[in-house]
Amino acid sequence: MKFRTFLTLLLLASYFLLPAPSHAQMSPEQALEQLTQTVSINMSPEYPGPNSNVNISIESFSTDLDTSKITWSVDGVEKKSGLGVKNFSLQTGASGKPETVSILIEPQIGNSFIKTVVVQPGEVDLLWQGKSYTPPFYKGRSLWSNQGQVILFAVPHTSSPDGTPLRPSNLIYRWSKDGTVLGSLSGAGKNSITLTDSVLSLPQTITVEVLSDANTIVGSKSIRLASITPSVLIYEDSPLYGPLFNKEVGEKFVLGSQEVSFSAFPLFFSTVSNSAQNISYSWGTNNVSEQPGSKITFRAPSEGSGSSNISLKIDNTLKLLQGTQRSFLVQFGSTNNL
Repeated sequence: MKFRTFLTLLLLASYFLLPAPSHAQMSPEQALEQLTQTVSINMSPEYPGPNSNVNISIESFSTDLDTSKITWSVDGVEKKSGLGVKNFSLQTGASGKPETVSILIEPQIGNSFIKTVVVQPGEVDLLWQGKSYTPPFYKGRSLWSNQGQVILFAVPHTSSPDGTPLRPSNLIYRWSKDGTVLGSLSGAGKNSITLTDSVLSLPQTITVEVLSDANTIVGSKSIRLASITPSVLIYEDSPLYGPLFNKEVGEKFVLGSQEVSFSAFPLFFSTVSNSAQNISYSWGTNNVSEQPGSKITFRAPSEGSGSSNISLKIDNTLKLLQGTQRSFLVQFGSTNNL
């Protein structure tokens, strides 16, 4: 019994007296790498363009940068140095020309280390247009209408380090909507996307990042889009020349003969023509008679003068939110007393 008690005490003493097993210590290289990771680099703008100003700053929660000597160099040439110099400005060069910014940090206590960042300027144009109808000779792009579709095109302007322009088809395009990456629409050569407006018709922020490889972003662009309510354009329809697209009817039309015809053209509706089956027309005169079709003929009374109110309601039978209406006056006879 005494022997067992003595053996238990001996084991306990050995447990407390023996040194605890130590974890493997880091090598000097690993310790320096860990120290380097404690400093973060911020660049504004994040994706600079060519021949533009870039502000670079550093921060750390474990290294006292305010008391450290900090030296900034560009491609090996010292540009700025001093205690607590945490900010640096750089003027970029031509598109695609990279510049390596080195930051030597020498703390008062501890080892010195270097942080580097590569600044490669590039530009991206983000173009868009709605997949909607516009009448012949319409000056302007088609807009994105409620429940309609919009096409976006990314046009990168960047070059390789030797100045050779990078082919857009060889670049990687990462698209996102309201901060969510659109994985199925992103990838190599995918420089355009088509989006469909929801029934809620909320504004959307579309962003494209253009990469030369999996990790190198050469440019980025964002745009905020909101769909609009479509409208309708009305033109005089001449028996000889057809629709007179040089002048829209407006709010008042003065009749120069006994009768006139008007043709309506949907503006920014999701349709291929003004006579498509999915477009519904309803004309009215002085809010009494109604007539379907994209064209109406108005006949003035044989005697007297005055004005009539012509109204039109137009809808897309396939899109609940695509509809509009408008009205205008037709003046006929003598206008001296009007």
